[in-house]
Amino acid sequence: MNIKDFDFLWVKPKSGAPTVSIAKYGITFNQLSIEMLNSPKFIMLGFDRAKQTLAIKPVTTSEESLEYAYNFNIKKGFARVGCNDFVRMLGQYTGIDFNKSKRYIATETEGYLLVNLKISESIEENKNDSQKEFTEDECQEKA
Repeated sequence: MNIKDFDFLWVKPKSGAPTVSIAKYGITFNQLSIEMLNSPKFIMLGFDRAKQTLAIKPVTTSEESLEYAYNFNIKKGFARVGCNDFVRMLGQYTGIDFNKSKRYIATETEGYLLVNLKISESIEENKNDSQKEFTEDECQEKA
């Protein structure tokens, strides 16, 4: 096996995993997922019902698809897209209750971010009681 056979995603210590959170009011992206999309001004949201997968496509202003685009409001360290009707549709097609926010790890493929909603549990639901999230200060103390 050769190192050139791999396509590694190098992650800054503070970035963590590329996550996408879905809640009844919309979809939120962490800094790494924003960077993976190349910090666009607009995105398109798509859903494959058979594969239960959400697709996020960055959109340039020169594309004809702007009529399907959502504003991608990037703030300090996150971006939020207001799309409550789209989330309501996701809930209908998947049976997932998004009244409480669900966080998923996204993957990047050919410039798109993909979120597999078929996975039965989001990140928070998959934690053991013995797992604990540490604050940034606690992580600095341990380092």
